[in-house]
Amino acid sequence: MQTDSLSDEKITPHTTPGVNEKAISLLLTEPRGKILDAPAAEGYGSQKLKELNFEVYACDINEKDFKLKGVNFKKADLNREFPYPKDFFDYVYCIEGIEHLENPFHLLREFSRVTKPGGKIIISTPNILSVYGRLRYLFLGYPDYAQTKLNMPWEGSPLEQHIHCVPFPELNYILNSQGFVLETVSTNTSVFKYYWSGFFKRIAASLVMFFFGIIIKLVGTVLKKRIPLSEILLSKALLFGEVLIIKARKK
Repeated sequence: MQTDSLSDEKITPHTTPGVNEKAISLLLTEPRGKILDAPAAEGYGSQKLKELNFEVYACDINEKDFKLKGVNFKKADLNREFPYPKDFFDYVYCIEGIEHLENPFHLLREFSRVTKPGGKIIISTPNILSVYGRLRYLFLGYPDYAQTKLNMPWEGSPLEQHIHCVPFPELNYILNSQGFVLETVSTNTSVFKYYWSGFFKRIAASLVMFFFGIIIKLVGTVLKKRIPLSEILLSKALLFGEVLIIKARKK
């Protein structure tokens, strides 16, 4: 499905603030080519990529939500085979989608199939390994961003829920298993910017996370030789980032 002009409707990003901006910045110096935006939601990411002169293809299971015109759009369930041929895209742009799907291995396998050798993927997901996420898990028993798993039955579509939050080591393993090589790991903002109600609560929470982060760094530094990916796991993005934004290249 393709139309001829940009939409006059307001297109809203269905992502955490700052994620699209950071993700798109990772593509600014790349040669232009075909890029798949999946899941595309209303088309905010597709719109920004189109403005940068990428040849944008978009897909999402909710066809009626997509508002951007002038872009090749297909309805697709990302839990199934994608409606695109092998080695078709130069880039894949997947922003806050993987945690909504049943099988992250399938998602990355399909991304690998439709991406050309040497092509690149930008993928983001909530950082459940931040100091904030680890403290939540320690005291509450479930990862940050996974609260909906506690609410059964689900209200609304399961696709709207975070049903599979993927920690960085697992995501890196899946990427490698599907032929991708990690290039960069970044984030949209720091968890220190979370807005707890009350000045003293914000100060107390920030101090707790800061000192907890120092302890993790000290332990990680001592055990550095025994911890794979220790440089990334002890980085600011992993310890203090809100959402992880990863760039990887297909071999």
